[in-house]
Amino acid sequence: MMHARKARPSKARTGREAEKETASEMPKLQDFLDRLDFAGAVTLLQFNKATGQEEEGVPTRLWMAYCFVHLGEFQRALDIYRELLDEPAPEPAFHTYCAVCLFYLGDYAKAKEEARLGPVCALQNRILFQVAHKLSDETALMDHHQQLEHVLADQLALGAVHYLRSHFPQAIETYKTASE
Repeated sequence: MMHARKARPSKARTGREAEKETASEMPKLQDFLDRLDFAGAVTLLQFNKATGQEEEGVPTRLWMAYCFVHLGEFQRALDIYRELLDEPAPEPAFHTYCAVCLFYLGDYAKAKEEARLGPVCALQNRILFQVAHKLSDETALMDHHQQLEHVLADQLALGAVHYLRSHFPQAIETYKTASE
């Protein structure tokens, strides 16, 4: 037997009250990033940019590129990083971020060049380590292998190269150690 539900009368709201309520319910970029919802983050960033409601202190293009990388849209991310590099006094790390995109796009030679333009850091070393494997440059591979540290990201990169080289026992051991 079905029961009829009584509809509750809605409160009449003025346009301003509805606008305030909507504005207070508007999600923040950090909400999407915390949930790893990069598509939602891009949508929010694009909406905010189009409506002129950009969050203060949020570098929209940089966050969009970050989200595109995590969505696997490397060409779109690369285009943004290139735009940022064309601005006066760009952040040198943008070269490293371009190298990441180029690596995933399969342009290993350009990824190597771009990574070398960026600052010396752990990410640069991981990229050059992976590129050395892809280009079969054993000398560079060993050089960058020696620079890897015992941190999760470096160990995952090492495990990946072991796996790609069919060194399965070493890959398993590296991943086991990294998961502890």
